[in-house]
Amino acid sequence: MSEYNVKLNNMETYAYLMSHFKMTCYEAAAEMKKRGLFDENVATVHEGVSNYMELINKQKGKTNENK
Repeated sequence: MSEYNVKLNNMETYAYLMSHFKMTCYEAAAEMKKRGLFDENVATVHEGVSNYMELINKQKGKTNENK
């Protein structure tokens, strides 16, 4: 356990799950919902992150088609 006692807000927890535990945005959202931490702020951030990831995946697909 860490020597620091840090309380994260919901958006920080969402980001922490994705970065530290290498979760996808969908896995992090599901975990947040399971724990009752998925509020309006997290929903807004999740929508943006998931839209961004979809755009990146589409771009990767186009790049692979051009090779």
